[in-house]
Amino acid sequence: MFIYPSFSIQIPFIFNDTIKSYILFHTPFDPVRYARVIQACCLEQDLDILPGGDEAEVGDRGYNLSGGKGMRIALARAVYSTAEVFVLDDILASVDVLVGKELATKCISQLLKGKTVLSTTHYTKYQPEFDSAIAI
Repeated sequence: MFIYPSFSIQIPFIFNDTIKSYILFHTPFDPVRYARVIQACCLEQDLDILPGGDEAEVGDRGYNLSGGKGMRIALARAVYSTAEVFVLDDILASVDVLVGKELATKCISQLLKGKTVLSTTHYTKYQPEFDSAIAI
């Protein structure tokens, strides 16, 4: 059996669609799961200020989003998937310290609990949030 991993990279590729469609990516909409993912990926405030909320159109490659917003939307897409393995490429690099802490605790430690998460980061202060860490 092959397990398909879900990826979130530091510079995400975002296609032209609504934020909600991008996150769902052809998976069924579950309002409870969707709300948990939005909260865990620290997107609530962003969606509140965007005209149309999660129905706002995002341009090709996310040109109308900041780096942090684009990364968190890409992370939400990965987390909303039903994958068992997650490969996260320094997802904390484009967010501030407070958002990084929220992502480490709410998203990675809590929402992805029980999943296999391989993450690179230069923020060693978040190591206590993970089961194990390897310094290179």
